[in-house]
Amino acid sequence: MKATLTQPDCRELIDNLTGVIYTTDIRGKIEFASAGVNALTGYTPEELVGQHFSLLVEPEELQKVYDHYNSQVREATRETLLEFRCRTRTGEKKWVEQTALLLHRKDGSQGFQCFVRDISEKRDVQRQLISAKTEAEEARKMQERFLANMSHEIRTPMNGIVGMTNLLLETPLTAQQEQFAGVIRRSADNLLVIVNDILDLSKIKAGKLAIEKIAFRPQDVTANIWALFEPRIFKKGLTFSMELDPAIPASLVGDPHRLNQVLINLVGNAVKFTEKGYIKLTVAVEKQDNRSVSLLFTVTDTGIGIAAEQLPHIFDSFSQAASDITRKYGGTGLGLAICHQLLLMQGGTIEVESEPGKGTGFSFHLTYCRDSITIAATPKNKTAQDTRAAFEGKHFLVVEDNPINQQLIEHVIKKAGAQVTVADNGREAIAALEKQRFDFIVMDLQMPIMDGYETTKYLRETMGLRIPVLAMTANALKGEQVRCLEAGMNGYMSKPFDFGEFYEKVTELLESSNQTPTKPTTDPQDSSTGLFNLSLLEEIGDKDYVRDTVATLLDALPKHLEQIQRAFTEKNYNRLAFLAHKLKGTLGVFQARLLTEQLDKIEELAREQRDPGSLVPITLNLLRKLDRDLRRHDCQTFISGSRM
Repeated sequence: MKATLTQPDCRELIDNLTGVIYTTDIRGKIEFASAGVNALTGYTPEELVGQHFSLLVEPEELQKVYDHYNSQVREATRETLLEFRCRTRTGEKKWVEQTALLLHRKDGSQGFQCFVRDISEKRDVQRQLISAKTEAEEARKMQERFLANMSHEIRTPMNGIVGMTNLLLETPLTAQQEQFAGVIRRSADNLLVIVNDILDLSKIKAGKLAIEKIAFRPQDVTANIWALFEPRIFKKGLTFSMELDPAIPASLVGDPHRLNQVLINLVGNAVKFTEKGYIKLTVAVEKQDNRSVSLLFTVTDTGIGIAAEQLPHIFDSFSQAASDITRKYGGTGLGLAICHQLLLMQGGTIEVESEPGKGTGFSFHLTYCRDSITIAATPKNKTAQDTRAAFEGKHFLVVEDNPINQQLIEHVIKKAGAQVTVADNGREAIAALEKQRFDFIVMDLQMPIMDGYETTKYLRETMGLRIPVLAMTANALKGEQVRCLEAGMNGYMSKPFDFGEFYEKVTELLESSNQTPTKPTTDPQDSSTGLFNLSLLEEIGDKDYVRDTVATLLDALPKHLEQIQRAFTEKNYNRLAFLAHKLKGTLGVFQARLLTEQLDKIEELAREQRDPGSLVPITLNLLRKLDRDLRRHDCQTFISGSRM
């Protein structure tokens, strides 16, 4: 039996819909409206019939609505969807979603059949989500600013601690004094590793921290733990024992720094929370074969213990066993979270067992590769004596506002045979540069009055100086190196700095500045070498980040080429000078010195409103060659990871 709906039945069905249906002629005059229109707008269907639909549209939305439906008619689009604000009889504004069907009637006329839904609540939720997202983004930016400031505030005194300890170790000491100074240095090194992790905890959680694969001696790691904590344990009157399985190979391949960090966290917590009794570290071989060794590390103590209800959350960030723990013992609650993440990144696991008042035991498992070769002796760092030939007779300008760091850097440079002038800020540095000649500048970044970025920009652009500038900063956030290089600096070092690395870096930059770029015998575009050098980018140590930087340049080069060519052809010298200057900053991180010199000349001539002549075509050819070379073997070798 076939069921049919009568006209009254259809009307009742339409009136009971959760939305509103209405029809208009092609000009927008309402011909029919369902009963639901009253709840939405406050008008009855009878009041709306014969009225123009714009009566229900918020005036500010009218132009948008008109344009939309005129376009639908013009393009003969069958169905469209539009969100806009409607206006009710009482003046209330509501968000609606309207589906409009373009009607073609039998009499040849056209019209619209519209289905409308109230989406005010949905829009409110969207607005709240957008607001929450904006607040989250602002919070993220605030966190980045906080981390940058924290990095600077921690690293600045750490530079003095590490530097002065190194100087102390170079003086005659008794065996006990040398031992104490060595513990200070190792403690500072370990603290720096932890600071670096805290600066980017999100990166740890994302598993993006680099895990090294280097040969190391497990006994050296455990010996460091003993040397680090033995004085504190002795002072508290505790017993500290270590048991190492004799089956552990003398040499393994993995990341000793991350192992050291995990052990420092676990043993450090044990020392902190144990007032009497003992602390024990054991390392046992679980299984091994010809290629790998699985080790079980266990740290147990007789400390205060952890309540059962807190154990499931003990590896969460900013988690402490109880609220009074922070007040009594201090700490951030990050240590165990970092340990957990670091172990996961190395394919390891960690477990905890504890009973309040009786103690705690942490166990973690890690698998290492066997070392097939004998660990090579650590290369000796360059010393002042090694680099004296490069330093002697040179005059250094040290721009640094911290008195301890001034004293440290001055001592390190003078020890290698060079003269030193110290400036407290960028303004003093510029005054010194105006009075005398310097061979090298060591530039702090965060200084009062005039910071390192402003100072370098001034000496490069206003004074036209090409003196090598080595940035030295306590800010270790990702991207800082690239920002320094883009500002015109020639190298970058984080505080605290290693003396040997400093001597090596300065020597390299001095030698580089003394070399005159090889000029081509015919056209520069025929040169096959020297257009770029990726070593500065490699120092960042983040392959993905560097790959993105290279890709960004490759994407931008065609546009740069087109813009420079157009400005040159149109003799728009102001534009040409701007483009040349802008491109120089981009090429700084690629050490494209030949190109930078060419762009320097173009910028200078263009600013003087003089025709650069053949310089522009030659430079454009060099840029095209740079693009080709980056896309070919050099860049591909680098990106593939063989250089990292």
